[in-house]
Amino acid sequence: MPTSMNYLPIELLVLLLTLIPTAFISLQAQLYINQDIYIAPNAEMHVALPMTYFESGIVLADRGDASLDDYGILSFSENSQATGANHDTHVNGFVRNINNPNFMFPIGHDAIFQPVATVVEIANTKIDFAYSHVSHSNLTKDPEVNNISDEFYWIIKSSGNSKISLSWNAFSNIDKLTDNNINALGIGGYDGTSWKRIPAMLDTTSFHDGSPADLLSGSITTLDNIVLSDYSAFTLVNVNATDNMEIKVSDAITPNGDGFNDTWQIDNIENYPNAIIKVFNRQGQVVFYAPSNYSNDWEGNYSKDTVLPSASYLYVIDLDGDGNVDAHGWLYITR
Repeated sequence: MPTSMNYLPIELLVLLLTLIPTAFISLQAQLYINQDIYIAPNAEMHVALPMTYFESGIVLADRGDASLDDYGILSFSENSQATGANHDTHVNGFVRNINNPNFMFPIGHDAIFQPVATVVEIANTKIDFAYSHVSHSNLTKDPEVNNISDEFYWIIKSSGNSKISLSWNAFSNIDKLTDNNINALGIGGYDGTSWKRIPAMLDTTSFHDGSPADLLSGSITTLDNIVLSDYSAFTLVNVNATDNMEIKVSDAITPNGDGFNDTWQIDNIENYPNAIIKVFNRQGQVVFYAPSNYSNDWEGNYSKDTVLPSASYLYVIDLDGDGNVDAHGWLYITR
């Protein structure tokens, strides 16, 4: 057990909790963390109360050897949530979400808080996440990934399916990763061989503090559920779209009738008659869908009688209609 901090051993914590009268627990229905706690490898502190408040102190869940699954863990039941975590108080190590459909993992590393959120749609799902703010040298990537953050990553242990949301803050150096272009930010998943791009969209407001996305803070969410067991880690990547594609996608529509950029142009899309094209607003809603044979004629309308407002929209393109996204990026509609 570390000696540099006065951690409350998990065995003592469990003993103290057993001494609390049952009536008190049922009336309070909450847990306050206000001092350092240590959870040894292969030990688990499980929370079944509806709300856990992080007030002060670090929960050090010993990372042990994650490859052997012998780490300590703070787990939350399907009816439990946590709030109040920040750079000064969080879980340094693994947190487990057990069958909770919407959950924010209050995780960080040392003095850096870097949470993850999941949206689970399948019952009986168990997800373990830990954040590591350390450099790594495994930078093998697929062609659609331009650059990978080599300063941090999240470790994932799960056999379930879920959407995931990753966060960033001033310690993440997103400006360096994206060359000051936040729209180039994406999610990368490591499949044991290389980092693969996972289609994702910037959140209008961050899932953990409600702030709008900028280079200093924010969050990004996968467009669809992903098979979590396909990946051992996630990080943030630079994914400028279409750099390696035969097609060339216009990034603007100005439907004002002047004959210039009045419709959305995708050069060479006629070579891909089975291409599936989707455009999303910042709330993740599909505002345009072309299942095949797109003919460069979309004028930026939601329907015949409804125009879309001036804003930025995310597009995804599956050139072969095989379920794999081949290009994605941002489209700006200006009226």
